[in-house]
Amino acid sequence: MKAYLLKALSFLVLCATPITHVNAATINIITNDQIDEGFNDPSPFTPVGGNSATTLGQARLNAFRYATSIIEKTLPYTAEVTIHANMDPLGGSANSAILASAGARSMVFNFNNAPKTNTLYPVALANYLFGQDINPNTSDIITLINSDIDSTSILQNSRWYYGLDGNPPNHHPDFVTVLTHELLHGLGFSNHVNLVTGEMPFSKEDVYSNHLAIDNDNIQTIYTDATNNQRAISHITPDTLLWNGEKTNLAALSKLSSGIKNLKVKMYTPSQLEHPSSVSHFATDLFPDETMEPFYTGPNHSLGLAAHALSDMGWGKLADLDINAIRTRETESSELQHNFRITVTNSDYDSASEVIISLPLNSGINVENYQSEHGECSITSNIYICKLGDIHTGGQKTLYLAIINKHLEDTNLAFSVSANNVDPMITNNTSTHTLQNTSAGGKFNHTLLCLLVIALIARRAYKSGI
Repeated sequence: MKAYLLKALSFLVLCATPITHVNAATINIITNDQIDEGFNDPSPFTPVGGNSATTLGQARLNAFRYATSIIEKTLPYTAEVTIHANMDPLGGSANSAILASAGARSMVFNFNNAPKTNTLYPVALANYLFGQDINPNTSDIITLINSDIDSTSILQNSRWYYGLDGNPPNHHPDFVTVLTHELLHGLGFSNHVNLVTGEMPFSKEDVYSNHLAIDNDNIQTIYTDATNNQRAISHITPDTLLWNGEKTNLAALSKLSSGIKNLKVKMYTPSQLEHPSSVSHFATDLFPDETMEPFYTGPNHSLGLAAHALSDMGWGKLADLDINAIRTRETESSELQHNFRITVTNSDYDSASEVIISLPLNSGINVENYQSEHGECSITSNIYICKLGDIHTGGQKTLYLAIINKHLEDTNLAFSVSANNVDPMITNNTSTHTLQNTSAGGKFNHTLLCLLVIALIARRAYKSGI
């Protein structure tokens, strides 16, 4: 397991390691806390940063769910992961405390559809590659969180921040950031080679180690091809161990201004071994900071290069989808009808497969007709869904919708796009609009009509001498 450790109020040390969305991956959270503790703590809570909970336990669960929602929207929508979570008092001191730990519940190999034989995969990834749950009666990731962070006895009153907005007070660890980081370890961003001896677990390679390389004087050796001694030395030699995944390294060239050596991202290998931080993180000199660095420098609700690393390891091909919904008056429409042109673009490494546009239909909203270059549209559980098929790299597809707003109030629309891919940037996957109702039955005209009637009555009363 990987853990966060807070060594001082000024920074957080990472010692190695449902909100529902349409057509997103599914992450199930199973809590096993006792009554009145952990995620069941009934202590009063004041809503903060978008977390509307009124009890401490619910606030914790809301923030946990929000962290999983970030990952859900990043992973392929066919993926399903189950997390076993406990929040227990783990203690600490005035200047140091374990915040959380997480890891894969098991590692499996030689399952059907495994990309490489005799190679260990975290069970969550193995389930995705296999196409079904290999161990349906057990969870995939185990998470343990320190509830004592909310006490006044440790960390000089530096408590968890449970807001969802990434805006914690100084010296308060952001719960969402911590959990996102830890869950990435459970999904596969984690070393399993012995840090001291360099021995591989059960004499087998693992998928994470398969994506590392050792660089000595600009001569690179695949990490799993090296000797035990070579691996052990690389663990304590800074700037020697590199990430060897093509998609991550290609993205890093445009995203990072430092932390790259010979076109590859550097890994964290301080001269003094840090159990279990060493090897299981990107190096600390990456800039801008990345979620999977070993030191917490502030709230970060983006997976960053870790999304590319997940794709390198097998969590689906990489596709950055962008959706842009534009109001258009290209066709004649009534006051109730609003015409939209929705364009989806894929700007990343791989083709996007099984692309879907979805629109939750609020009360009074109907979709009268559509024109699509590809695919088919239907309504499922009050959600309008259009399947656009695949979109190649650099390609785009367009959908035309005529939306009828029969509601008397203004209505918000949220068009979203997803695919069976890893999407490294989820902030551009939604396009929102507000429909202002100006129909004859709408709020404005109804008020105007009432005023007109009152004026006519007053005028008649005046003429009658009342």
